[in-house]
Amino acid sequence: MSQSHRHVVIIGNGISGVTCARHLRKMDEGVRITLVSGESKYFFSRTALMYVFMGHMKFEHTQPYENHFWEKNRIELKEAWVEKVDFTRKSLVFTSGEKLGYDSLVIATGSKYNKFGWPGQDLPGVQGLYSKQDLELMEGNTRENVRHAVIVGGG
Repeated sequence: MSQSHRHVVIIGNGISGVTCARHLRKMDEGVRITLVSGESKYFFSRTALMYVFMGHMKFEHTQPYENHFWEKNRIELKEAWVEKVDFTRKSLVFTSGEKLGYDSLVIATGSKYNKFGWPGQDLPGVQGLYSKQDLELMEGNTRENVRHAVIVGGG
């Protein structure tokens, strides 16, 4: 199979996945590139989530690329959660049951915040701030009756 007819699928649309997609596009104009993320359709700056929470900016402003960037650079975006990777068949299976084949797969799913086994770390309202879903949870948890907050780590 010629390089320009390959389909590269990247799981994760964080900084690593997006950088990989951008460099692949620069190296090969013909390769088909699909970025997959269930968290959000578009890449956003994780470090800006705290500013969204504090009301200093809107979530949409955390996106360093205009929405048309992806189409212009022929990078397909798939907003879905991957349930299984079938390495034998070179296929992703999404939680919806839909499948997506690939020739090459890059797993760029990033990191997650630490838990240290401390008492109470799994109580309601104790959480990290890493994902868009974490931001939404924190906004919900702090709508009313919050008198104290503790921040562990600065990330």
